[in-house]
Amino acid sequence: MNQISAASAQHDRQANSTVTQTRIAFISSTWHNEIVHKARDAFLDEFDRSNVPRKQVDQFEVPGAFEIPLMVQEVATRGGVDAIIALGVIIEGETAHAGLIGTEVTRALQQLALAHRVPVIHE
Repeated sequence: MNQISAASAQHDRQANSTVTQTRIAFISSTWHNEIVHKARDAFLDEFDRSNVPRKQVDQFEVPGAFEIPLMVQEVATRGGVDAIIALGVIIEGETAHAGLIGTEVTRALQQLALAHRVPVIHE
């Protein structure tokens, strides 16, 4: 086996080891749960296709998108996760409410990611 092949094989073993040790927190809102649950299920299906056991995904629910940052803070403070995925649905109506909520949630999640040095992915 040449050096490149040996290095590649070692990298693959390390990557597989890392995947099997990865912990993900998935935080979702229950508001518009029919939409949120479809997205959550699609995410979990991708984990299955990647051979990552679902037991490595800790799931949390909050009432709405505005409460997501509080749960992200709790999870990040507790530690033990490699990344946090946050999912909530904000439907735009006739007022500026949706834009305000979206902006503030995004701002809070970015601040939490920086403060706790853990990736927070949100949609």
